Amino acid sequence: MADLKEAHQLSFDQEINHWWIRTRFLYIDKAIRRLPNMTETIDALEFGCGTGQNLYYLTQLSPYRARIASAFGIDPQLKDATTPFWGSEKVQLVQSVPAQSAKANLLLAMDVLEHIENDQGALNEWKQHLKPGGIALITVPAFQLLWSYQDKFLGHFRRYRRRDVMALAAHCGFEVIYCRYIFSWAFPIVFIARKILGRNKEGLSADLKPTHPILNWFFFLAGKIEYLVRADHLLGTSVVAIIKKN
Repeated sequence: MADLKEAHQLSFDQEINHWWIRTRFLYIDKAIRRLPNMTETIDALEFGCGTGQNLYYLTQLSPYRARIASAFGIDPQLKDATTPFWGSEKVQLVQSVPAQSAKANLLLAMDVLEHIENDQGALNEWKQHLKPGGIALITVPAFQLLWSYQDKFLGHFRRYRRRDVMALAAHCGFEVIYCRYIFSWAFPIVFIARKILGRNKEGLSADLKPTHPILNWFFFLAGKIEYLVRADHLLGTSVVAIIKKN
C-alpha cells in the first residue's frame, strides 16, 4: 500500500506511475496466475489498501481486469466507506470487511504486516476471508539491518527476512508457493543512505516522493528485469510472498 501518512507526497497519477508501486503491480499479476482456475472470476480483498492504488491497477490496468467480480479495500484509517473516483459498484474502500461480502479468492496485503504487532494473529484472521485454494500476496520490508526513522515514522514494528515470512505463513497453515527478496538492486543505495549518509534521523519524512522521470523509468526497468530473472537474491529491501490456503 501507499501508507496514508505518505498520501500527501504524491498525486494519485504520480502514485500509480511511481517506479516502486509499478514494480509491485507486476507481482499482483503473478499472484493471479497462481490461482487454481484461470477462467474463474476473481473476488479480491485488500487489507491495508491505503489510497487504493493496487485495486486501481487490478480493476483498471491489469490484463486480468475483466475477471474481477468484486474488489474490497480495507483500511481502518479510512474515514468513510467510499467508491473511489476511478471505481465502479464492484469497488469499495471501507474500514472493515463487510459482513455480506463473499469470501475472496485473491487477497492482497502489501506492506501491512509490519504495521501489526501480532502479525501471526493478523494472518490467521485474513485466512478466514479466503476461499480454499485462494491466493494471498504479501509484501513486507526486508532486513532489520535497514531499520531507520522511516520505519518509526510509518509505525512499523519490524522488518523481515525471507525465512521469517515463510515460517509465519507455514505456521498459519498456508502453502508457500513463491517467496523472494525484491529490489535487490536498491539494497546498497538504501543501506548507504540510511546508515552512512545519516538518513536514519528523526524529523525526516516519507520516502515515497516524486522521482525525476528519467530515474523513475530507470528504476522501474531495474525492477522489471529483476522480476523477469528467475534467481533467488540474497538481499533486497522487500520480501514478496505468494501463499495458498489449502
